[in-house]
Amino acid sequence: MFTRPGQLNKNQDMFVEIGAGRKKFADYPGFRRAMERARQRLALATGNPFGTNNDQSIQVFAKGDAAMLPNGTWSISTVRELSPRGNFGLFCLPGDTEADTVARLFVDDAFMISSRTTKMAAVTALFEFGTSTDGMNIWADKTKLTPAMKGITVKNPDSMLVDAEAQIKSGKTIFADVVPGPIGAQFDLLCNVFSPDFLADQRKSIDQHLAEFDVQYAEASAAMRASN
Repeated sequence: MFTRPGQLNKNQDMFVEIGAGRKKFADYPGFRRAMERARQRLALATGNPFGTNNDQSIQVFAKGDAAMLPNGTWSISTVRELSPRGNFGLFCLPGDTEADTVARLFVDDAFMISSRTTKMAAVTALFEFGTSTDGMNIWADKTKLTPAMKGITVKNPDSMLVDAEAQIKSGKTIFADVVPGPIGAQFDLLCNVFSPDFLADQRKSIDQHLAEFDVQYAEASAAMRASN
């Protein structure tokens, strides 16, 4: 569900409450409205959305055969490899209101040093350069991602990164590494089973899908609690 950040922005304990069995997804009207918007977007899809994998979707978008692609900044480098001169921008999928339209931020890459390394001086020097302005700009240019280091200014950011930076500076964000979300079987059920199923099978109403999902999610959460 691409509008999950908007849900968490208003209810930061949402997944904690549901995972503990104290709440259901049906208790959050905004979740149902997000399902409605997802079905509306599907009606505008071109080609075969359920027969097109992520790599193919990026290729179609980069070639200009699709107007929009629900994705993240992690795909910018691939888009640019396929279309170096393409005119692309980035925006958040709308939430219930403008105030609910937020970007989900998270730390994607982390680098660690083994305590047993025999090359600590060399590794430390590499990290010092990598976290410098010059090092971060090399990294940002290659990956098309945004450095998490404070005080680093990217010299020649991609147009899509410029849009992402503007969203971050607006303060309309939610930091995923702090706000609890679904994990393990919960994540798999939400993102890999429920999210495509309620779109693919529109013979059932949204309320029917939601009721079934609440039962399945509660069972998965109970099994996770029992195993801990």
